[in-house]
Amino acid sequence: TRSRRVAHRHRQRAHALDDAVTVGGIRVTNPIRTAVDCARTLDIDEALVIVNGVLDELARPVPWRRAAGDAAIAEVRARMVALLDAEPRTRGNARARLVLDIADGWAESPLESLLLRVLLLLGLPRPRLQDELVTPPRFRHYPDATLTWPMPDGSTWRARFQADGRGKYERAQNVLNEREADIRATGDHLVNLHREHLTQPGLRDATELIASVVPPHIRATLTVADRYRTLRERRDPLFVDSFPEILRC
Repeated sequence: TRSRRVAHRHRQRAHALDDAVTVGGIRVTNPIRTAVDCARTLDIDEALVIVNGVLDELARPVPWRRAAGDAAIAEVRARMVALLDAEPRTRGNARARLVLDIADGWAESPLESLLLRVLLLLGLPRPRLQDELVTPPRFRHYPDATLTWPMPDGSTWRARFQADGRGKYERAQNVLNEREADIRATGDHLVNLHREHLTQPGLRDATELIASVVPPHIRATLTVADRYRTLRERRDPLFVDSFPEILRC
């Protein structure tokens, strides 16, 4: 059988000297240049993971200092946008700008990046990643993603999403069970998504899990922004076509 390609080689014009750094005696592009080049050339999922990783690594945000983290992420993102602006005729710029529009430096793992993509493609509002949740007696939790929506009675619907690998659940089941109990005790909805949910062709299981906690009056209003329809990958041909029926049933 043929193995999946794991390396990419690209040829582009020489970059400015300040785009390169030396790592282990080898000249390589710096993180900003690398993120932008990947955003231009890789699949959306792969590019989003890399860009989010660079935003997180350079900004180093911590959720208990939210405003400072947001400002640091915005500064790193601005450097990436400036690089795109400096090379307006480079192939892949439109794709790169889409990736930067979606990207969120609060994503702490590749699975959180994939979760972000799925929520946006479903037409849901941009979630708040690593939002602080304090539960009695003063436990602090930082769910991977949080969505809120005003309800007709004046209350607020709130859903928390966790994107974890199966291994994490197996290694720390008791801790995770306590976290889930704390979150559910607040009245918030909680959806746990695993790697297979977020990488499944068609993403039907992920869509059904998310739809199970979204109230009907919210589901009826969801539409996907045109710019996010580009997120449909060749391996997910059924996702965009099927999600309205799943969400609105």
